[in-house]
Amino acid sequence: MYLTSISINDLPDSYVLVGTGGFTECFLKLLENTTLPRPHVILDLNTPHRHDKQYGVSVLGFEQFDSNLSKNIVLGSDVYQIQLIDKFNAHFNTLVSFIDVSNDVQVFNNKTHCFNHERKITSDYALFFSVGSKFPLTKWLGNFYQWLNIQGVHLVSRHPMEYVSEEELKSAKAIILWNGETPHFLSLKSKISSLGLLVTYSECGHFPQHENYYFDKRGVNYNSQLLNDDLSWVDKHDYKVMKTVREHFFKGYKGNNEDYVFVPLQIESDSNLQNYSRFKSGMQEFIDFIEKLYPQKKLIFKAHPRDMYKNKYRFNHGTLSNLDTKELIVNSSFVHGINSGVLFEAVLFGKKVIVEGECLLNHKSATMEDVVAAMLSRQKNIKDARFTAEYLDRFTNFTEIR
Repeated sequence: MYLTSISINDLPDSYVLVGTGGFTECFLKLLENTTLPRPHVILDLNTPHRHDKQYGVSVLGFEQFDSNLSKNIVLGSDVYQIQLIDKFNAHFNTLVSFIDVSNDVQVFNNKTHCFNHERKITSDYALFFSVGSKFPLTKWLGNFYQWLNIQGVHLVSRHPMEYVSEEELKSAKAIILWNGETPHFLSLKSKISSLGLLVTYSECGHFPQHENYYFDKRGVNYNSQLLNDDLSWVDKHDYKVMKTVREHFFKGYKGNNEDYVFVPLQIESDSNLQNYSRFKSGMQEFIDFIEKLYPQKKLIFKAHPRDMYKNKYRFNHGTLSNLDTKELIVNSSFVHGINSGVLFEAVLFGKKVIVEGECLLNHKSATMEDVVAAMLSRQKNIKDARFTAEYLDRFTNFTEIR
């Protein structure tokens, strides 16, 4: 299953836009005050029938799609692309071309520049695979991008579902996957593995997430190289760093035990949920499990901010809160959740944490505190422009870049 990742300047004259959410809104704003073609219609795959307008464009339900409208399908989402394609293919027996415009929406939405997406590569390069606008990636990796340029290596971005030749993969000085665990990457990783090539994974970091990122030789989340490391190298210095980070991250939060269990929720498509837990049907299943587990406990849940279903959850005796996450952590008796950044924050603060599913915090030979200290050693601050050989050897497979 391939799609084509393009600039909006290369949009076809006729196309259908799939999706009615925030991504679509940003995309259409991007087209304002340009002469670029607007979508023929917007297709709402969550509704069988629609006859209205949104952003000045006609909106149809998914059962009203006719391939005569256009065979070019622009996916109005980056996070849910696989789900959109699967749903589209399940309902329509027609040959279409799926198009991704995530890079340009990333630039527009985050007021930043994107990585080089050139097709013809004429210099040494590293390949960077990501699903476009979910994160302003140049904010995280901007200094790394500049460091590569100093080494004479350009960072070239690709969407993991677009076609990349074997020669392009084999000639790269490095291959980097941002997250790399969503279904978007399955075919690409299989191809890379068959060629015997090494990859380096990257993902946004912690404490706070928007200021840090990390590299890893093996993967992210439960697939991290830290999982098979006994972490015996974690020392007093690492714990001193963790104490400093704790004081900074939780500055102003004293914490009282208000005798409730804090339960942070995930989004249904999150790779931690789908790959490393038994709650694959969504958060309602997890909510029901927690309420049954703690029938006499006060339960406070908090939905993920990007959860499109957060207003539809049903609670028996639990409460859905919009309070600050740190406040909910520090005032709880303990925290119970699925593999989530919030759980690592709770460990950083010193709270008891119970983790469902497979998670680094459930390390077989190290404490939760050891894990957090190791994670801090592995991550890089976005302002850090130093990439020592020692760091690269420890956490990356950049064997041809020094």
